[in-house]
Amino acid sequence: MSVKNKIFHVDDEAEMHLLVKLILGKHGYELDSAFDGQEALEKLSQLRPDLILLDIAMPILDGWDLRKKLMDYDHLKDVPVVLVTAKYGSGDALQGLHDMEADGYLTKPFNPSELLNTVKRILG
Repeated sequence: MSVKNKIFHVDDEAEMHLLVKLILGKHGYELDSAFDGQEALEKLSQLRPDLILLDIAMPILDGWDLRKKLMDYDHLKDVPVVLVTAKYGSGDALQGLHDMEADGYLTKPFNPSELLNTVKRILG
C-alpha cells in the first residue's frame, strides 16, 4: 500500500474546501484544512504536510502574513506552498512566486485538472 501525500488547504470559503477535497481526495491525497490564517497557524505548528494550498485573501491573518510566519517554523521551511487566489494580475503571481517563496500559483476559479496537475508536478 502506498503512502498518501498529505495536503493542508487554507481558505475561508467552505465551497473551496469541498471542491479541493473532492478533486484531490478522489486521487488518493489526504487532506486537512483551516478556514483562516490563524487557525492554520495553530494547526500547522503541530503538523508537517507534504504541500500547503494557501488562499491569499482571508480574514484574521491573510495568506501573505501566514506564509511569512510559516517560514519561521523549522519543520515547515521545506514544505512546498501553492498560492490559490481570486487575484489574477501577473504582479500578484510574481509577488507570490518570488517574494513569498511559493512553489506554484493557481487562480480561482481553476479547472480541476489545473489543481491536480499542479499538485502532481510539485509532489512528483
